[in-house]
Amino acid sequence: MTALIILCYFNGNYDAMMGLGIEDSMPLLQHVMGATIGGFAPTLVFFFMFLFAITCFMGDYVIGENNLKFITEDIRAKIGLVLVTISVVFFAAYFGSDGLYAIMDVMLAICGIVNCIVMFKLGKYAYEAFVDYNRQKKEGIENPVFHKSALSDSTGVTEWDD
Repeated sequence: MTALIILCYFNGNYDAMMGLGIEDSMPLLQHVMGATIGGFAPTLVFFFMFLFAITCFMGDYVIGENNLKFITEDIRAKIGLVLVTISVVFFAAYFGSDGLYAIMDVMLAICGIVNCIVMFKLGKYAYEAFVDYNRQKKEGIENPVFHKSALSDSTGVTEWDD
């Protein structure tokens, strides 16, 4: 939305945008909003950015905690997640946007590595479900129904019928 607002404001006159000498996105957004809706624009931008940041952060934490439950129920892992989360907030506030991007790049790389490990771990079960789906289609079943009994190990499966 930030890019869309800025691009619509300058309407193709990018020389005018470059002539402002504003290199960071938030000051540029505040300038555009201030020129459009007036002096309370920086406060409005801060309010919306704060809401966006806090809701994204809370959502990511909840997703991370729920994913951690699939890996382990150990309380030490949850405490570790909380400590890492608090550390990310502290370091991001201390180092500013450049530091934040560096921290987030490392965190996203860790998430990617964990996702790859989980995909390889669960890939066998996805293949088993795929084989069951193909078997049912060959038998002429129009809408195959998945049963957890088709899996070699259905421990912990709660979403499929028996």
